Amino acid sequence: GAGTAEFLYAPADDSVFFLEVNSRLQVEHTVTEMTSGADLVKSQIDIARGLPWERPSDPARGCAIEVRLNAENPAKGFAPAPGLVRVFQPPAGPGLRVDSGVVEGMVIAPEFDSMIAKLIAWGRTRSEAIARLKRALQEFPVVVENGCTNKAFLLDLLSAQPFVDGSADTAWLDRAMAAGEIGGSRNGAEALLAAAVLRYRQLRVGLVGHFIAQSQNGIPQNLPAPQGIEVHLRLGGDKVTLAVMEIGRDRYLVGPPGQLREVTFRALSAHTGTMQLAGVRHDLLYSLGSAGIYVEVDGAGHELEEVGGGVVKASVPAMVVAVFVQAGDVIAAGDKLATLEAMKMEMPLYAHESGVVGEVLCRANMQVRPGQPLMVIEASAETGKSDNGGSRYFAEAAAPWALAPLFDDVGRPDILRLDGLSDPAAAKVVEAMERMLRNAMLGYDLPEVLTRPLYMLFKQDQHFAKLQRPERLRPLSGALAAFVAVESLFDRNLLPMEGEPVAVSAQISFFDF
Repeated sequence: GAGTAEFLYAPADDSVFFLEVNSRLQVEHTVTEMTSGADLVKSQIDIARGLPWERPSDPARGCAIEVRLNAENPAKGFAPAPGLVRVFQPPAGPGLRVDSGVVEGMVIAPEFDSMIAKLIAWGRTRSEAIARLKRALQEFPVVVENGCTNKAFLLDLLSAQPFVDGSADTAWLDRAMAAGEIGGSRNGAEALLAAAVLRYRQLRVGLVGHFIAQSQNGIPQNLPAPQGIEVHLRLGGDKVTLAVMEIGRDRYLVGPPGQLREVTFRALSAHTGTMQLAGVRHDLLYSLGSAGIYVEVDGAGHELEEVGGGVVKASVPAMVVAVFVQAGDVIAAGDKLATLEAMKMEMPLYAHESGVVGEVLCRANMQVRPGQPLMVIEASAETGKSDNGGSRYFAEAAAPWALAPLFDDVGRPDILRLDGLSDPAAAKVVEAMERMLRNAMLGYDLPEVLTRPLYMLFKQDQHFAKLQRPERLRPLSGALAAFVAVESLFDRNLLPMEGEPVAVSAQISFFDF
């Protein structure tokens, strides 16, 4: 037969310790194959067939390291997080091997192992193998709808100094995780901003569809006010309320009230995109599922839950093992509500805030799907409106509008202050004014934080004639052109068109469209 032997190596005194031997190939057999050049699977089959087998003559070379990419959530004790594989694009390159049986569109079943793929990197030295493995993970787009992966955790692990220099002992990982050195919430603020924009864009698609449908029968009615929306999210144990306003093409104001940031969000595909924040570009992977929103920012993955009405939902397909509360029970944050089981692992479900159990919608031995409501918690008056995550993730932000140079310290506007600005500074202010006006004509959101200072400035219309260099305002004609373009859509005058026997109006063409 063929067996796999495992050893531990202690670099301090160059000692080797025998652990175990198994009469089969294990997940780590690829490390041996990469360093020896042997094909252990072929050798095992040859031995079973009675064929001769020869030990590889080449000496072991270099170093190989393997990681397991799993559908599990390190932030929840590595609980299984299966779901539908939306994005799966394995990397390639020198010294790299990827073993997997997963493709896009496949569902990772909750009844079986959570492993998605094995990545093995070989290098002439240990540092080269680590560098290749980090590069491979960073360039491995994978999204599991209604689930998540341990990719960010693996990247943290490969960057940890005790792992890099080989000084980690067998208890090091537990200590590092307890201290928050590994598996921390990296890029949490960016993930919250991206998730809020994603939810806004999803809602916008529905509103546009409703508008088009109503247009079939004439002028659309019940149009939403252009004031943006509020999104209530939970990241970890923190509940955060974010305002989202679209202020231009791919441009948004997002953040807690009074701490809005300007974000540029561009979708590259259904599940990939980029986000620019304060001049820094972030790469995004995301999925909006029934159980919540998954966002990966620069390799750091986050599961976000949309909070609404105190409904506790299942995050993964699972079996309800036990329910510990009933309707009418008074609970506190951290109380155990139920236990779920998926992939042969039990997952306790805890209350995020105190309140009263209004309704229990599940029972023991019941199979539940992702996003399925399990119970309703009526929050107490003390905690029902608390958003304790805003201060943790968001520091004080600068004003989201660029008209500050035209206002004094107490907020009084004066358009004549434009004369005191340098050409570049004045151009920046006028560009901001034109952009706000043009976007207002084109139907983008009009938050008061933007419109009020603009309104205050234009109330000083008598001062505009006193500007020493009024030509600096010439770019505002772009907003006027946008106004004319929109108004011309409703022109009822007949417009003869070349090659057409009958003249039609712009308004008729608009409604036909």
